[in-house]
Amino acid sequence: MKEYKLLVEAFAEEEIENAYYWYELQQENLGDLFWNEILSCLKRIQGNPFLFQKAYKITRRAIVNKYPYGIYYVISEEERLVKVIAVLHFKRSKRVITSRLRDPKK
Repeated sequence: MKEYKLLVEAFAEEEIENAYYWYELQQENLGDLFWNEILSCLKRIQGNPFLFQKAYKITRRAIVNKYPYGIYYVISEEERLVKVIAVLHFKRSKRVITSRLRDPKK
């Protein structure tokens, strides 16, 4: 089975970077461990995007191992594309996701 293309929106990239730096400030190399778990989760999503349950309407959520973060994405079967719209700490997820679904530029 051919993998889906993966597109990480700018806001999601920024969220990953912010979390990376926050973890790195907490303890040296903790940001790198976080980054590796993010990459691993993205690869699982890309390989089988339907593996994870829907979280909000058409948005699915993959839980990042060892960290309280979810990767939120939508799937375009026609384009064989997975678009990551957010990478969020669980305390922020619902409010931000519902906002992004209304206005995808946020």
